[in-house]
Amino acid sequence: MKRLRLVLDTNVVISGLVFGGPPRELLDLALTGAVEVVTSPALEDELERVLRRRFPQYRLVILETLSALQEITTRVSPRETLSAISDDPTDNRVLECALSVRADAIVSGDRHLLACREFRGIPICSPQAFLARWFPKPR
Repeated sequence: MKRLRLVLDTNVVISGLVFGGPPRELLDLALTGAVEVVTSPALEDELERVLRRRFPQYRLVILETLSALQEITTRVSPRETLSAISDDPTDNRVLECALSVRADAIVSGDRHLLACREFRGIPICSPQAFLARWFPKPR
């Protein structure tokens, strides 16, 4: 069975690392190999920037975390540059990454991305919606 290819928005990765819940479940799925998380240099740079800005006191932990994330992600270099979301141009980097590998889903908590619902056939959903659709829990 083919593993699902996901692009996780920076806010999902940080929420998973810091707060847990459904975003953490997504990171756990990546750690176990149940899903493939795809990233790009631009998304890695954004993650590092946000972590350093919001958690400067944890410099070593941040470096270790970034290194560990590189072990469980597939890095791609998108060729297409988009400007589909004008209200938050950094969201376009998420779309570019997803398009470059024809991801199965984009998972985000960002209102601009979630408002799109899909982009060129790639669904965009919250962590909760993704888990409910692709990894439903038995009742």
